[in-house]
Order: sequence, then structure tokens, then C-alpha cells
Amino acid sequence: MDSKFCSAVASAVAIFLTACVAVPTDLSTRDDAGPGAEVSGPSLPYILQAFHCRVDLARPSPLQCTPEGGSECGAPIVGDHGAYVTLNSENWSSPGPDDILTLPDVTIENHMIQKLGTANGQDPHADGVRVFFQQSPNNGVDVLATGMGVFLQEGQPYFQYGGIIAPGGGVSDELDWQFDLKGQDHFEFGVLVAAPIPQEDGALLMVTRDLHQNTVWTDVWAVSEERAFAVGPAGSVAGYNATNDESTSIPVSTSGTVNAVSASDTSNIWIVGDNGLILQWDGTAWT
Repeated sequence: MDSKFCSAVASAVAIFLTACVAVPTDLSTRDDAGPGAEVSGPSLPYILQAFHCRVDLARPSPLQCTPEGGSECGAPIVGDHGAYVTLNSENWSSPGPDDILTLPDVTIENHMIQKLGTANGQDPHADGVRVFFQQSPNNGVDVLATGMGVFLQEGQPYFQYGGIIAPGGGVSDELDWQFDLKGQDHFEFGVLVAAPIPQEDGALLMVTRDLHQNTVWTDVWAVSEERAFAVGPAGSVAGYNATNDESTSIPVSTSGTVNAVSASDTSNIWIVGDNGLILQWDGTAWT
């Protein structure tokens, strides 16, 4: 993305992470879903976030889901900056005589800068936001899903959330998740959160990074998903590498402010500043 994408203030710069979209395989209708389950497949490309989940009835909050290092198709999560979405649940009901466990208020929280569950940004998509099971519960436990669909493979159960989940911390409606325990009190499974988004090739996350303390950056430019450059006062120029979450100073011999930066790659960076300053960085020196 050879284009300017934001300006940052104080000692932090904002980095946008772009989308990674996976297109489902053949979307065929199935007739082997459980009683009452909807059978369908997604009709649009979906963005994925993988989770490993564990349920332990000995804990006050039995459901715990941990992001598995980014999306299924490899989109980056920079440093320690969380996940695209999180799955949350606080309450639960003790299994009844039928040994059915109900987690009554499981929600999805959207940490992205795009809406979830809409293709045009305005109208809820019919597929909503789906949590697909890519790894079935172990220990013989069955998931009592709301639907069965074809996503990365045939016959994947899912829970579907309706409506649009707002960006920047928006939370879905609560949804009951049910499991047939078959005498078990703990089990694990893997899920994918899948949802249409308005801009499939757009940014998903914005994270901030402190490049240098007490620096007010005047401009920022990204040359890729992993590399960005910031400029500021007293000849301040810094590069950020999201791959290893490190910043590097590339100072310029000037007492004036560097006002703008543009780059096509890490060896072709142009800056302009006070007193007619115009310089190019070729990867080793300013000229």
C-alpha cells in the first residue's frame, strides 16, 4: 500500500493492518445437520480469526478462548496488540438432567476499524457473523449448533450472530451456546470467527507504537503492512518494522522540522522540511 495512511501525534505512530480474506470452497446445501439446525454456506468472502477454546466447569467462568496468532490466512497481528475479535462469556447454567451445558451470554467483541456482518457498511448481511467449529469438542462432547455449513470443509457446525457489530469495541448480541456433555466436565475445541466486511482489501486494525519518547511526529508513511516511517522536529526520522516490532532512528542533519515523508520501499524514501529541505534515503545515506 504505497500511500499515506495517517498522521500521528505525541510519541506514538498509528499502524494500519490490512485485511486477509479467505474465499470458501464450494457452497453446497447439506441435509445432514442436526434437528432444527439451519444448513447453508457463506456467500461472500470472509475474514477469519482463529481461537482455541477450553471449557472447564470447575472455573467460575468456564469458557476461555485464546486467539491463535492471527487469521487463518496469515494476516499479521503486530506485537502484543490482541486479536481482531474476542469471544466473551461470564455466566453459565449448571447442566440439567439431560447433561446439556448452556453458556447463555457468549458475545463477540469487534476490535477492528471496520464493521462486522455487513458487506456494504449499511445493511446486515444474511449470513451475519458466524463462529465455525474447525475442531470439534474433544472428550466425546457434542456441540448443539444453530447451523451446519460448508466453509473450509464440509459439515462445519456454527453459531450465528445477527446484525452488525460496530468497530472499535462494539459487542454483539448475546447468544446461547449449548453442548451435550455426555458426562464430561471439561473439553476443548477450535473455532473460526467469520464475517463479511465492507472493505475486503482495506485495513482491519490500527495499533500504536512508541518510536521515540517526547517526539511529536508530523507525518507517517507506510510502504507495506510491515514497514512504516515517521518524521518530526529537529531532523527526526524513524522507521518501524512490524515483523520484529522494532523502530530504528534515521536522523537528518538539520535543526528544522521534517514536515512530510513519502516512500516506495525501504531504499527509496523522500522527505521535505523547513528551509527548503528535500532529501532522499537510498538505504544507506541521505542525499
